[in-house]
Amino acid sequence: MKIKSILGLSSISIVMLTSCGKKTDEKEMLPHAEAIEVQLSKPMTDSINQTGDLLVNGRMESYKSSNISSRVMGNVSRVLVREGQTVKQGQLLIQIQAADLMSQKSRLEESLTQAKSGYAHAEKNYNRFKALHEQMSATDFELDQAQLQLDAAISSVGQIKQSIVQIQILIGESNVKSPFDGTITAIYTETGSMANPGMPLLMIETSNTLILKVLIPESEIQNINKNQDVSIQLQQNGEMCTGKILHINPSANLSGSQYEMEIKPDAQKVNSFGWKAGMYASAIIKRQTKSLKKQMADHEIIIPKKALIEKGQLYGIYTISDDQKAILRWVRLGKDYGDQIEILSGLKKEESFITEADNRLYNGAPIQVK
Repeated sequence: MKIKSILGLSSISIVMLTSCGKKTDEKEMLPHAEAIEVQLSKPMTDSINQTGDLLVNGRMESYKSSNISSRVMGNVSRVLVREGQTVKQGQLLIQIQAADLMSQKSRLEESLTQAKSGYAHAEKNYNRFKALHEQMSATDFELDQAQLQLDAAISSVGQIKQSIVQIQILIGESNVKSPFDGTITAIYTETGSMANPGMPLLMIETSNTLILKVLIPESEIQNINKNQDVSIQLQQNGEMCTGKILHINPSANLSGSQYEMEIKPDAQKVNSFGWKAGMYASAIIKRQTKSLKKQMADHEIIIPKKALIEKGQLYGIYTISDDQKAILRWVRLGKDYGDQIEILSGLKKEESFITEADNRLYNGAPIQVK
């Protein structure tokens, strides 16, 4: 029995030694991973230039447009224009019934006649008491009372005259006229409808002057100037013309970190092409050469976007360890500068990072700097 046990243990030991020997041999036979050649860089400290063309899309709109409304309430008696019609400044567009206003004016005019009669009587009475007062035949109180009656009559006449002027203005507002030369693009009412103060009746737009409205991202706004020349291409058929930046909104509060910009195209080209409001077009804007260094604060760390590694919602970069291994480091991003981006945390200014590699990198990969 003892001999069998010893033989059994010997067999197990031989098997274990053989197995260990095989693993050692296999480990020694594994080839060493070849080093991946990479290029290193450090966060930007010198000035760089952002140049090239920026392409943004937008829509053609009328340079001037207005919703025309009424200041008076009443039934629409006549609509004198139709959609698409060209109109001149001051042209009558819509008439609103003003019978109530005319009636009010008549009553005020009657009141004015009575007030003027009262004023004449008060003036005559005052002059009589003034003469008597000078002859010591009227008291100071009687003269003061005559003066008060005269002042009240003068005030009454003035108030009624002012009311008549206001009524006349409202009667004039019942005739809705065009505020400028343009084209009727929409009519919101019809004969017999009720017009209320502030309610739009129609829309008018300038027909011969268009602008292209586009949105510029925050990262590009520093590279664009007012009055800068741009190229405009209509998306429908590729027609092109030149234009000039007319206005850049200084605030992006209402447009999600994008700045609204207006571009005025060449009017002669627009008219010859027959471009219309509502058409979509692209603006090709040449970036103005600017030093990004001027936009940066002293504490900012800027790297090229091409160095970033994106995994889901995480961003990282590859750095190099002391033993020449690639180390993936997660970073937090900041301001966007076009092809450059700010690093808020995860990298120091003096640290190097990998910008290019000849093969696919992975965490711990051996690397060799070119």
